[in-house]
Amino acid sequence: MYILGWYFTMADFAKRFGAGRPLDAFGERILGPYYEKCKVITGTPRPLLSSSFAGKCCIVYIASTSVPGSLEPSRLNGMIEGLKDALGENTEPQWIRLPVSPL
Repeated sequence: MYILGWYFTMADFAKRFGAGRPLDAFGERILGPYYEKCKVITGTPRPLLSSSFAGKCCIVYIASTSVPGSLEPSRLNGMIEGLKDALGENTEPQWIRLPVSPL
């Protein structure tokens, strides 16, 4: 399976979005700003977080090859722009194969 998103090492994720549980940081520092930016879009899709303490990584993702509906271009374009702002990223999301091999 592949997911479309942004890959962070656990250390980089904690440095950028706050130490502690990645899910808490995701909810407070990423989802809040994302929904604020996208609040005018009806039915805004929710980005997801995949984190692995064994693999020492966090992936914020917006689509998956296992969910064909998530690949709709009109859905993805708005999410990408909103998440780039919330993440402070200027790079486009990448296709990441799961499971991720540890660095």
